Amino acid sequence: MGVAAKAGSPPLDIASVEAFEHALKSARSIAYAADGTSGGYFSGLLERLGIADEVKPKLVGRTGGQTALAVARGEAELGVVPVTSILAAAPDVMLVGRFPAELQSYIDFAIGISADPRDAEAAKRLSEFLMADEVDDTLRQRVSSAANRMLDKLGSRPPADGRRGGNSCWCPSVRSGSKRAVLHEPCAPLLG
Repeated sequence: MGVAAKAGSPPLDIASVEAFEHALKSARSIAYAADGTSGGYFSGLLERLGIADEVKPKLVGRTGGQTALAVARGEAELGVVPVTSILAAAPDVMLVGRFPAELQSYIDFAIGISADPRDAEAAKRLSEFLMADEVDDTLRQRVSSAANRMLDKLGSRPPADGRRGGNSCWCPSVRSGSKRAVLHEPCAPLLG
């Protein structure tokens, strides 16, 4: 998750929980995805931080992927949405920064095969390929390289051991022997 502002806005500190809270409380208006998972997470986060009563009157709910674009159109001073949505709205919108690590929400991607696939064998092979141990290293190298270029621009880098920490990204891995590749936003679009 990240915070968006209109391109050319002054820098805003959201690196710590305290700075993040201050930025939200100081904003005139904040767009968020009223009907999405990220919006639900953000609303719960405001409650958890104890600032919901102060910040909720400033919220501008948007639907259909319009959160970052609402910032570009001047309908809200800030936007709170997955980083990928902010990057997609560039150059009219800029990424102020990602949520502090202890407040971050990550997106896990899963793969499945429909009950009636057009080509069952191809779907099975693709699924097996994406779940193979050998793919993890390839994905990690590709994503890490692209993510590091982006994170250099943001002023943060993932830890060398691949763990989450600071304002850094944690790229593909296999968790708990589940054999599922995990890509966390904002890295997923960098594979394309």
